[in-house]
Formats: sequence, structure tokens, C-alpha cells
Amino acid sequence: MTRAIPPLDADELLHQFPDVPPIVMLDAALATVAAVVWEEHRPEPLLLLDPDHIPETACLTSHLIIERIRGLRHLLRLHLAEMKRVLPSNPHEYPF
Repeated sequence: MTRAIPPLDADELLHQFPDVPPIVMLDAALATVAAVVWEEHRPEPLLLLDPDHIPETACLTSHLIIERIRGLRHLLRLHLAEMKRVLPSNPHEYPF
């Protein structure tokens, strides 16, 4: 399996933005789906590159699902990083 994306670390944002808990739950759900799909179908990327091997449709589909999940989780991290960027470095300066 390719390198897994670690779980989100959004502790300092949880109390500042109301949309952070759903984002963290979405990230956890996506990670769970990717793990289950991987365990069920084992979509080895090397098999997809072998011209003599015709992978099953389930293998191709699961490979696509895992890659799209990885992309979505990356976008969630970018969004949270942008949220952190707008916060002051001193928690006592938060406007809320």
C-alpha cells in the first residue's frame, strides 16, 4: 500500500470554527473507506502498470476510489491549513 495520510490534527481549530468537526469526521470516514477498499481488493499499483496483466474491474475501480480519497483528504488538509493561517499566533488575540 502506498504511504497513508495521517489523521487530521485540528485541536486548536476545534473551538474557533464550527465547520472543523464535520471536516475531521469526513476525513476519518474517508480514511476508513480507503482502508476497507484496500483490504477487500488489494489494488496493487504495480499490477496496473504490467502490460501482460489485465486487472479485474474491481481492482481498477478500487484503485480509482483510493486515489480520489487521497486527493480529497489532501484538499481537506489544505483547507485546514488556510484556516490556521488566518488565526493569530497568540490564542489570546482570537476575536472570538
